[in-house]
Amino acid sequence: MAFDGLFCLTIAKELNKNISNYKIEKINCQSNSAEFSLYGEGKKAYLFISLSASANFVTVRDNPLLSNDNPSAFCLLLRKHLTSGRIKEVKAVENERIIKFTINAPDELGHISEKELYAEIMGKYSNLILASGGKILGSIYTADLVSYKRAIMPGLNYLLPPAQDKISARDIEFEKFASLCASSPDKEASRFLVDSFFCFSPLTAWEVVYNATGNGDLPLREVDSKKLYDSINALYSVIEEGYFYPTAVYKDENAVEFSFIDIHRYTGFEKRHFDTLCGLTSNFFSHKARNDVLKERTSDLQKLIANRIKRIEKKEALQSEELIDCQKKDMYKLYGELLTANLYRLKQGTEKAVCLDWNTGKEVEIPLDKRLSLSKNAENCFKKYRKYTNAEKVIKERLEESKSERDYLLSVLDYVNRCESPEEAEIIRNELAASGYLKKKDKKVQRKEVKPLEYKTQNGFLVRVGKNNIMNDLLTKSAGKNDIWFHVKSFPGSHVILYTDGKEPEDIDYTQAACIAAYHSSVRGDANIQVDYTRVKNVKKPSGSKPGFVIYDKYFTAVADGSRLPY
Repeated sequence: MAFDGLFCLTIAKELNKNISNYKIEKINCQSNSAEFSLYGEGKKAYLFISLSASANFVTVRDNPLLSNDNPSAFCLLLRKHLTSGRIKEVKAVENERIIKFTINAPDELGHISEKELYAEIMGKYSNLILASGGKILGSIYTADLVSYKRAIMPGLNYLLPPAQDKISARDIEFEKFASLCASSPDKEASRFLVDSFFCFSPLTAWEVVYNATGNGDLPLREVDSKKLYDSINALYSVIEEGYFYPTAVYKDENAVEFSFIDIHRYTGFEKRHFDTLCGLTSNFFSHKARNDVLKERTSDLQKLIANRIKRIEKKEALQSEELIDCQKKDMYKLYGELLTANLYRLKQGTEKAVCLDWNTGKEVEIPLDKRLSLSKNAENCFKKYRKYTNAEKVIKERLEESKSERDYLLSVLDYVNRCESPEEAEIIRNELAASGYLKKKDKKVQRKEVKPLEYKTQNGFLVRVGKNNIMNDLLTKSAGKNDIWFHVKSFPGSHVILYTDGKEPEDIDYTQAACIAAYHSSVRGDANIQVDYTRVKNVKKPSGSKPGFVIYDKYFTAVADGSRLPY
């Protein structure tokens, strides 16, 4: 990606023009991103800084992306020092991929002081650092005093990253530039720019060579050094004057590259032009940033559920062993009955009794406690029989509860794995909190409404698909008694409703609805999936059961293709 030092220069100029003097109203953070809610000139804006290694960028959005749940210590630090502050200036640090935000913010007593927020856009080394008077107050990532690169800790002076062995192309004289070109005649001209000068990414360097020669892949010996020098100066003139041409390149809807100038390198790819650099970066990174937020929202849920399932499986294994041990109940019942029937002929004080089992005709050896009477030994055998019988009943109930809980968690895990938006993940989080698996939140936050998926069959019948267990219950409860309910057989999956509107669907409608149910399940991808279907009136939800759990009868089973949607 081309978020190089030159792009930092250009977007910093745009940000300085557009959000200077804006007030910071709210600050929300995730582990590798921060969002500042701004207000100025009668409108709201959202400054978004992403530090993900695969999508590190700075932009201003029209809509918020992050929530204020579980703020980190650094997020609380930003709120303490920057809330109600005003952005004084946005400026790129010279020859670095660093954007510096100077902010005038009030302290606890209302006194205004100047703070610096450094957004370091450096791939896997990206960081967000808050400083005051050149002293670091805090950062997303810290590096201790023994770090071989630089120390980043509260109380230390803010220092720039170690200088690279490069020079600035902005002020270099032509004679020196020509001499450098002559020293590496066989090197590609674009590679020469990247290796020798600050701020150039491979794409920007290629475009500079292309603008000078019409071919960005030429070696230096085939490039007129004066034309290349003039092309570099023309690029800096564009930056100084602010005549940007925000461009992004896409292939099959997948974002490939972007720049503040026109892109010629990717022939045959789709090019899109934008009015602003923030509009460019927001569009280019929107899918990636949303996926990063989604991953952030779901990773802890996946870990929590997986650990819970492991605990349940371990508990089930122990309960199964105990259940096997309970099979001794029949043995102790037989011992008691045989001892009771043979009291008249057995001698007191013996260590064992040999009795004939009238059921099998074989002799049975029964161990005895010679300190107890024969009748007491028989009574103890019946006690053990009752103990094992009661234990068996309890263990079977607990095994059923464990199975029910495991099935429920597997269904939740399936929905987490199939989440398509942070809002969907948040609803599942709330469901787990309501079920006691997570701590409930103290504050009620208004969430974006999440609606069920909707499809149409070939004959125009509406099909709705639940995105979580809560939605499954609502769909089934609100459906008409003659609508058709679908669910993949014996596996977690969405509840699917085929709305009949008082009509009888044709076979193709049933088939398409069954394929939709197969696709929206934990076994998506298989070509032959069994799907149960029945009228909604045959689907019942037991009282007190977990979300999404239902029982049904009078059903049919179809075999559907779950590898793709039937359209």
